[in-house]
Amino acid sequence: MPRNATVNGDGFRIYPWPGGDTELNLRYGAVEQQDLLSVTSIRSLAGQPFQLVNWQISNVVNLAMGTRKSTVIGPRGGVSEKNVPDGEPPGEFVQRMLAVTSQKEREELRRWLRTTADSPRDIAAVRGSVVHKLIEDRLPTNIIDQAVIYNRMAKQWAEEKRKAPIAISEQDYNFVYNALIQFEDFRQNVPFVIVAQEPQVYNLTAGYGGSADVLMWFLGEWRRVGEDVEFFPIPDIDHVALQRRADQGRITIDDIDAIGGQLAVGDWKTSKTVYTEHVVQTTAYMSAEFVAEDGIIDERLTAILDKAHLGMVIQIRPDHWEVDLFELRQDVMRAFFGSVAFARFLAFHKTPDTLISYRTEGAAPGTEGSSYTDD
Repeated sequence: MPRNATVNGDGFRIYPWPGGDTELNLRYGAVEQQDLLSVTSIRSLAGQPFQLVNWQISNVVNLAMGTRKSTVIGPRGGVSEKNVPDGEPPGEFVQRMLAVTSQKEREELRRWLRTTADSPRDIAAVRGSVVHKLIEDRLPTNIIDQAVIYNRMAKQWAEEKRKAPIAISEQDYNFVYNALIQFEDFRQNVPFVIVAQEPQVYNLTAGYGGSADVLMWFLGEWRRVGEDVEFFPIPDIDHVALQRRADQGRITIDDIDAIGGQLAVGDWKTSKTVYTEHVVQTTAYMSAEFVAEDGIIDERLTAILDKAHLGMVIQIRPDHWEVDLFELRQDVMRAFFGSVAFARFLAFHKTPDTLISYRTEGAAPGTEGSSYTDD
């Protein structure tokens, strides 16, 4: 959970903004106290991506048909996915269903089906969170052993309170360790400085807040060369010294302007596919008005964010890395701002009662007060 975020009674993440009449608050119009929905909660309220819904339905169908998707991660990061039989035919779900003899057992089976169908997503989410945090901790792979990854996995399962914590396996270790090897290769081939990790961004005009994964300064430029994209680094640059200054909070927009390069707001992703949703989410962070923490606006990082006109999805998988860069587009901004308005509307109108002007009721003669109970 980000430092300044809370979760409301409906399970949605909120970034409260305290407001105040300081000079900075007045400059950014941040004087009013308000609760802002997070970027991720907005996307959930406005509707889950159809690819995710289809994937969830497929998991339920697989279980009903007696199969499960098996993902095998090899010791060198190779990924193999296939559907395999779920035990002896006709499969575990059908066997459990045939053994049901009471309403209580039927409800228990319903819970089992929902939990088990979610388990592939839970495993992927926990693995991704561990990779993300180890990247932020900047631990080199030569000091990361199986015990470190197993401990991190166990801690992450506990923190996220997932529905179906399962035994941590060699597959988890292979996924996380090889993903970190891919990150190291990315860092060696593309010099960059991490200006800020998990910067908290706010847009009071649109009405949202959130935590981006990373604010990054590429020490060079991405250019299209024919059909390919190549990175042209700035020569004779000490990126280690610059990273040290960034970690001390001493990199300013003046430093970046003087040295050159490109600024980007990005998200680490370990999913096998990059989706439109990822571009929309990162655009939301790029479109923020300011960076702040503990109710205090950070002028230094806000100035850097204002100059960051590139978004990126940094895909770190066990078998490869990929950087997808995109410019700040007005059509993507408008699409997200529309979902903000819709999500805030739904949050304030959980039921239609406040929207209904008139209501009338009636019952056919002889049926008044009757009720029907499904036993």
